[in-house]
Amino acid sequence: MTGQAALSFGGMLRQLRTEARLTQEELAEAAKVSPRSVSDLERGINRTARKDTAELLANALGLDGTVRELFVAAARGRASAAEVLAAMRGEASTAVSAGPAPGRGAVWAGCPFLGLVPFEERDERVYYGRGELAAQLVRRLVRQLDGTGIVLVAGESGAGKSSLLRAGLMPLLAAGALGPGSGRWPRQVIQPAGSPLRELAMQLADIAGADPVSVYQSLSAAPGEAPMLVEHAVRAAVGRAANPGQGASADAAALAPPRLVLVVDQFEELFTTGGDGKAGRVEREAFIAALHAAATVPAGPHKRAPALVVAAVRADFLGQLIAYPPLKTALDAGLFTVGPMSEAELRLAVTGPAAEAGLTVEPALVEAVLADLREGTEGGLGSGVLPLMSQAMAATWERRERSVLTLRAYRHAGGVADAVNRGAQAAYDALTSRRQDAARLVFTQLTAITPDRQFVRRRCSRTDLRSPEAETAADIDAVIDIFSAHRLLVLGKDGIEISHDVLLQAWKQLRDWLEDDQLHRVLYSQVATDAQIWDINRRDSSYLYQPGRLATVDAAALRWQDASTRYPPLSATTEAFLHAAHNAATRSTRRRRAGIAGLLALTVIAISAAGIAARAAASASRQHAIAVSRQLAGESLAFASIDFVTAGQLAVAAWRVSPTDQARSAMTALLADPHPDDVLPGDPPVTGVAFSPDGKLVAAGAGHGTVRLWDPAIDQVVGVPLRADTGLTGGVNGVAFSPDGKALATADSDGTVRTWQMSLLADPYAALCADVGPPTKTIWMQYAPGEPQPSVCGEA
Repeated sequence: MTGQAALSFGGMLRQLRTEARLTQEELAEAAKVSPRSVSDLERGINRTARKDTAELLANALGLDGTVRELFVAAARGRASAAEVLAAMRGEASTAVSAGPAPGRGAVWAGCPFLGLVPFEERDERVYYGRGELAAQLVRRLVRQLDGTGIVLVAGESGAGKSSLLRAGLMPLLAAGALGPGSGRWPRQVIQPAGSPLRELAMQLADIAGADPVSVYQSLSAAPGEAPMLVEHAVRAAVGRAANPGQGASADAAALAPPRLVLVVDQFEELFTTGGDGKAGRVEREAFIAALHAAATVPAGPHKRAPALVVAAVRADFLGQLIAYPPLKTALDAGLFTVGPMSEAELRLAVTGPAAEAGLTVEPALVEAVLADLREGTEGGLGSGVLPLMSQAMAATWERRERSVLTLRAYRHAGGVADAVNRGAQAAYDALTSRRQDAARLVFTQLTAITPDRQFVRRRCSRTDLRSPEAETAADIDAVIDIFSAHRLLVLGKDGIEISHDVLLQAWKQLRDWLEDDQLHRVLYSQVATDAQIWDINRRDSSYLYQPGRLATVDAAALRWQDASTRYPPLSATTEAFLHAAHNAATRSTRRRRAGIAGLLALTVIAISAAGIAARAAASASRQHAIAVSRQLAGESLAFASIDFVTAGQLAVAAWRVSPTDQARSAMTALLADPHPDDVLPGDPPVTGVAFSPDGKLVAAGAGHGTVRLWDPAIDQVVGVPLRADTGLTGGVNGVAFSPDGKALATADSDGTVRTWQMSLLADPYAALCADVGPPTKTIWMQYAPGEPQPSVCGEA
C-alpha cells in the first residue's frame, strides 16, 4: 500500500487509462477534452483538474458510484489516489466509510442553478460544463504573456461569456494558472456602462489606493499614458499581497513579472449605452485607446505591457469593432469563440450543480432537457440555450420532491421552452394591480431601444426608479425585491438591471410593453440615456440639447405625461437634464436677441452716418460706407445659420449702404442657400408677380418702379432690375409673360405698358442698353461702381 499511497492523481489517471486500454488521444476524445489536458494531468504539469473536467474523465473511464465521487475528489486534491484504487478493488477505506471526501465541505446551500443571473467567482463550485473551455482560455492568456494586444472573447447572447470569465477564468487565475506567483496578480472585472473611462479610472484607483478623480483626469487628458497608471496599480497591489515573512525576495527571480488581468465584460455596452454624440464618441475612443496602450506599450523595469486585457463582446457587435484600429488588430489576431456546449458538457451542467447541493437528478429529466434544447435547432444545440436551461432547472428545483429533481417537476415548470416566460409571468400575476403598474414602469425604464429598434438592457440606480409619490415608491421597491428574488433583476452596488438579455425576448408581457408605440419609446430611452451620460460627465453643458432637439422632446414629454401607466415619470436626473437644457436655451436666446438688437442698431447708425457723411465729404463717406457694408455683410453670413430673415435684412442693409463685392456675395450666398420657406427677398412693396410659361423665371414688380427676374430653381436674380417706371406715381401695377415666353409686359400706374424681349434680358448689359442706351462712364459707375466697364451697346 506504500506505493499506492505515494501515487499522484496523474499517475493514477495513467494507470486507469492503461487498464482501460485507451491511448491519451482516445481518452481525450471520449471525454470531449483536449489531448493536451490529459497529457498535462498525467505528467503532473497540472496537479489538479476542475470538477467538470474530472466528471468528463470519469464518464470516459466508466466510473460510477463511490469510485466516481472519490475520483472527482482526488482530481480536486481532496482525496488520495490510494483511496480511489482501494474503492475500485473493494478494499476498506476510512475515507469511504466516513462519508464525504475530506475537504469537500457541506452541500451547497440553496438553489444550485442561478437562472438568468451570470455565475460569479463565488459560484465556481456549482459552475459546470465549461472547464475545458476555461483551460483553453488560460492557455491563450499564457501565450499572450509574451505578446501584446487585447484578447476578444466572442459569442452569441446567452452563450455564457460572462460566466466563463467570472466563474471559469477568475478562479483559475487565483490559483496561479498563469505561472508561479501569478495568483497574487491583481484581477478586475469591469463593465463599460455609460462612462467607460470613468469606470476604468475608478477600478485602477481602487487597486492602487489612489484618488479616482486624478486618475480619471489623467486618462481623459492622455489615454496613451494608461500603461504608467496600470504599472503603478500593479506594484501597489502586489506589494500589499506580498508576505514579508515568507522570504519572497529570495524567490522573486523565479516569478513571472506581475500584470493586471483586466476583464471587460459586456463590451458591447460601449455602443449601446455610451451615446452617439460627440462627447460619447470621444470617451469611447479614449477608453479603447487606454485599453490598447495598457495591453501593448511596455512599462516598468521588465519592459512588458503591464496588463492582460480580455474583452467579452456579443457576436452581433463584431462589425462595429472594425472602425477602431486597436480593436481591428485584436480581431485580426483571432477571436476566442464561446460556442455551444456539447451534450456531455450540458449533462454536467445539469447533474454537477445538483450533486453539489446533495440532489439526485432523474435520468429521464436529463434526457428531456437535452431533447428540448435540440428542438428547433436541426439536431444541434444552440449557443444561447444556457440561460434558458438554467432558468428551467431553477424552476424545477423550486418544485423538487424532497432531494430529487424529477421529470414531473420539470414539465410542471414549463420546460426549457417556456420556463423564463412562465417564471416572469407568475411573479407578475401574483402582484396587486398597483404593483403590476409599478412593474411595467420598472421594466420599461430598465430597457432601452436603440435607433435600429433593438431592445437592450439599461442599468439604473434605485433613485432613478423611485417615484415622488410615496405609495408608488413603495410599490416600486416591492416589485424590485420580488423580481430580484426570482433572479429576474440583478441588484448591484452601482444600480439595478435586468438579469439577462434573454428575458427581453422570452417574456411575452415585456415584449408587448416594449413594442407598444416604439417610436416614442426610442425617444424616451434616448433621453434617459443622454441624461445619464450628462450626469456621469459632471453635468457638462456641452451634453445638453440644442433648442430644436429640445422642442421635439418637450412635445413628446406631454404625451408621456398623459400616458403615465405606459411611460414612467422622468427620473430626477432626466428632469434636471431637461431643466438645464431649457435654462441654457433661454440664455442663448437672450444673447442672440441682444446681438440682433445691437446689429440692427448698428445698421441704423451706419445708415445715418452714411447720410451725414455723404453731405460732408464724398470720398471719406464712400470709404466709411464700404467699411460698414463689409461689416454688415460679414455679420449677415454669420447669422445665416441662426436667423435667416435677420441675415437677409443685414445683407440688404449692406447693399444699400454700399454695393460692395462683400454685400453682393452675402446676398448671392443667401439666395443660393435653399430655405424651407422659399422666401425671395424682393423690394417691398411687391405689386405683381408672374411665372414664365416654362416655369424657369419669376418676374416681380415693385412699388418703386422696378421689375426683378428670378430663377426659382436656385433662388438667384437673373440680370439687373428693369426700370419699368419712375416710381413717383405708384410704381409697377402688373407683370405678365407672353404665351411663348419670349416677351415680358409691364404696366405702371400712369397707364403705360412696356414690353421687354427676354433674349435681351439674358444679358444684364443688354438690359442696361435697352433701358438707357449706350452708358456713359458716369452712368456705368452708378450702375456698377468699382468694376471695369465692358464693351456694351457696340461701344467701349
